[in-house]
Amino acid sequence: MQAGRVGMRVDNFFRANGRRIRNMAAAIAPYLAAEAPALAAGVATAGQAASAYSTLRDQLDRAAA
Repeated sequence: MQAGRVGMRVDNFFRANGRRIRNMAAAIAPYLAAEAPALAAGVATAGQAASAYSTLRDQLDRAAA
């Protein structure tokens, strides 16, 4: 039961902040690219994934309504 509540909180966090996370990752990644290209790629990928999750959940909610 507690895992379900934690999951809902995580879901709400990513739905509310997915686009912000993507924008922050896009701003940070170029600065990391010179010293740690793999880290920059990981940050950029994580930002895109957070944004895609947020967008997908919004689309699913609209389709279910």
